[in-house]
Amino acid sequence: MRIKTNMGTARRSSFGGLLFFTLFWCALTGVFVGFIAHSFWRSADAKLRYVPTTGTILSSQVTSSSDSDGTTYGFGVRYRYIVSGQTFESDRYAFGAGKSSDGHKRASELVRRHPVGSTFTVYYDPAKPQEAVVDLKVDPTMLFMLLFMQPFVLVGVGMLGAVVTFPFRRRSLNRFLQKPADVPWQIPTWGTLERGFGGFTLTPRRGVTGALIALLFGWGLASFISIFVVGFLFGGFAHPRPGVIGGAIGLAVSIGVLSAVFSVRSQKKRARLVIDPTAGLIKLTSPLRQVELAFDEVAGWSLKQILNPRNVKQEGQSAYVPLLSIHTTKGEDVPVHIFGADEDAPAVAQKVAETFATWTNKPLFEDPPPSSGDMLKLMTISGALAAAREIKAAAAQFKDLC
Repeated sequence: MRIKTNMGTARRSSFGGLLFFTLFWCALTGVFVGFIAHSFWRSADAKLRYVPTTGTILSSQVTSSSDSDGTTYGFGVRYRYIVSGQTFESDRYAFGAGKSSDGHKRASELVRRHPVGSTFTVYYDPAKPQEAVVDLKVDPTMLFMLLFMQPFVLVGVGMLGAVVTFPFRRRSLNRFLQKPADVPWQIPTWGTLERGFGGFTLTPRRGVTGALIALLFGWGLASFISIFVVGFLFGGFAHPRPGVIGGAIGLAVSIGVLSAVFSVRSQKKRARLVIDPTAGLIKLTSPLRQVELAFDEVAGWSLKQILNPRNVKQEGQSAYVPLLSIHTTKGEDVPVHIFGADEDAPAVAQKVAETFATWTNKPLFEDPPPSSGDMLKLMTISGALAAAREIKAAAAQFKDLC
């Protein structure tokens, strides 16, 4: 039974939703990133240009504000300083200073260190004397904010990459589906089929896309976890430790790099398919399997839907993915490749299966797609647990075919 899809409408709808959410996400994230970057830039500029003078504390207190999320605390200060005989007042203590729910202790310590009437060093902008600051370093809360924003920025980078590459991937997919199969044949998400001395060889793709995705995912996940570790165990917003935050960022980057390396190594272990009409053989080789079938042993090609061994289900993806297999004369199915979970995967799998069936002069057997009852079972607790066990087993069995 042929798999039918309305790919044009689905792709336009999918791209529209992706573009809208990407713009919204990046705009919202950009506000916070801009604030952090501006604070660091002001601090660096002040260290280079600002001039010291003596200031006097006019007021020093713990400030607080309350809303539905609770109460936050900060350090409120106002001081006076004189430049070239002219008196100025300012309330900036450090660039990027803010409030936090656990900032009362730090604010109280600053009040103790800067009592009303005391004198201390103030740094002012010689070009704009009304611009002054007490601490040339960025407020410590910005250090934790830098760590806090990392996973959100990485998600935005990933979505931007998907938006930018979408038109190119769409054109490539359209060419694949519309043009007759011919070698060399670029099969989306799988690899390249080429003619050689040993027949036709399908070499799995080993591009940089998978490594970049693994880098972003590993880095983002590690930084997300480190937010809670640093937040609960090492001061968080109230008492951030630069060394700890720097170490957390470095560790997150390292985990991202290791994820990319693991992805590259995993790509090298993907199965290679060889169809040799001269010798009348089909071979499938990888570290996990060494399969060799004579054409006489092949009853046909099989295409069916299985639960996605990569995950249960992601937003915008199907819980089921196409599995291409060789159906032998002994009634066995030899798995060959598992396609992706996006909306175009069924059409890609259909064309590949039909092409291989034609080239080898073998029939194509197709199982019916999952029923609505099968889909509903995944929404129950028992069904989800059973699916998780099935996916775990498939992930180990088919990891060289994904």
